[in-house]
Amino acid sequence: FAGSASPRHNKVWVYTIPHFSGKDMASSSNSSDWVTLPVLTICDPICHGSLLGHQDWITCFAWLDNLNVDLNGEDREEALLASSGHDAKIRLWKFATRASSSSEVVEVIDNEDLTTIEGEDEVDEAIIDDLEEEEGEARLMVYHSGSSTAVSLEALLLGHEEPVTSLTWRKRKNVNEKPCLLSSSMDRTILLWMDDEDVWAPVSRVGSAGGILGGSIGASLMGFVDARFSPNCKRIVGHGYGGSIHLWTQEELAQLEAMETDEEKQEEDEEDELLNARWVADPCVTGHFRSVEDMAWDPEGEYLLTTSTDQTTRLWAEVMVGPSECRWVEV
Repeated sequence: FAGSASPRHNKVWVYTIPHFSGKDMASSSNSSDWVTLPVLTICDPICHGSLLGHQDWITCFAWLDNLNVDLNGEDREEALLASSGHDAKIRLWKFATRASSSSEVVEVIDNEDLTTIEGEDEVDEAIIDDLEEEEGEARLMVYHSGSSTAVSLEALLLGHEEPVTSLTWRKRKNVNEKPCLLSSSMDRTILLWMDDEDVWAPVSRVGSAGGILGGSIGASLMGFVDARFSPNCKRIVGHGYGGSIHLWTQEELAQLEAMETDEEKQEEDEEDELLNARWVADPCVTGHFRSVEDMAWDPEGEYLLTTSTDQTTRLWAEVMVGPSECRWVEV
């Protein structure tokens, strides 16, 4: 996928890269032993078209495959692509792949007709997003050997007020678990999105909306540059433009201790836990992003003062982060 960076009518270009693998025999002139080496041949990318909708630079993508949907016995695979950028809006594109049939006819919405509309950007975008995509309609068709993929707009997520800087999907334990999307923005917030009764909405919000994130004054007001889940998905880490690292830990619910062993019940409890999760902020881990030139202790030894060529002077102190654990943090 490739996103354009035009003043308006930005597109998500969809490419496939043909490739095939084989084996090659390589030998050394000094040895009679043959070594089998895998060979991957990559061909030129094939452009299948574009998806229209974003009204500003497209800067981030996130791909999620192996969605579990009720297909009524149909041989079909579905995936989601999340895209966003400077327009502060997140679009979810559904990729539905099925075996090709000669009698199958899929109506495709013509993106070129949408770009001929004259008027303000907001009017154009409203017309694009309000198109009713009935069953069988798609924004784009991608044809493969023996199969085809229909691309349609699944949802438009509105919640950020400034450009979105990163998107990432929460790791799922199985295909039955509901997807959860994490987004960071220059509005100094990080949002968790989930599909609750067929409606995508933010279920949790962390960050420092209206505050500062650490670092120089200018950088601290620029928000987050990235955000990710921890491997066990119980923590969120956010990276600020000023060099600060922010952590949030999901608070365990008391009722989860008596969770039943039934698999279906366990999946429901995990979804409810995420929908009602409370994220507790950990002490901010931050630091200078250029060389430290000088430092000094206070007379009592409780605080440390450092100055750097990043044009900041920072004050550090030791705080309790647990019953028997201390950590030096920027105050």
